[in-house]
Amino acid sequence: KIFLNTLLFFMDVLMLSLAFVLGYAARIYLPLLPRPDAQPPLVNYLPTMFLHVTIIISLFYFSQLYHQRRVFSRFDQARNIVVGVTIGAILASATQELIFKNTILEVDYPRGMFFYAWAFSFVMVIMGREAHRILTWSARRRGVTRDNLLIVGAGRVARDITQRIQRHPELGYNIVGVVT
Repeated sequence: KIFLNTLLFFMDVLMLSLAFVLGYAARIYLPLLPRPDAQPPLVNYLPTMFLHVTIIISLFYFSQLYHQRRVFSRFDQARNIVVGVTIGAILASATQELIFKNTILEVDYPRGMFFYAWAFSFVMVIMGREAHRILTWSARRRGVTRDNLLIVGAGRVARDITQRIQRHPELGYNIVGVVT
């Protein structure tokens, strides 16, 4: 279980970093917003990318997006991701302006790149979360990361629950006993 939570964290870091790089490239190649005459190299944006990823990951943690329940609504999770990414992107942009102003790390963080990085960030994180959900489902189906379950009761309902859990290993439960 710890492995899957750690994997989720690193998946979010990877997806947010990739989204920032895609935002950098999109500013050059996508015609939605005005193209720049000249754009600094990606290396100049690495401190801003670090702020972007760190602030959004922190917001995810404080929003309890790493405290996953067994059952959750994917729509609610997507909404929380969009909110976290939006607030995080704005905070990262403001923090970048405050911290890096008049230093060697100062770089123009244009609105077009901000918009692309923001949009790609929530799309990529949602895709990464969905991949993580599928991986978790697959691991549970194979018997990895199962939670022990003690069923209390002995009636028809207890039998139905036991049969359902035995028929659906992807639920990730291991029945350890039934108490009557």
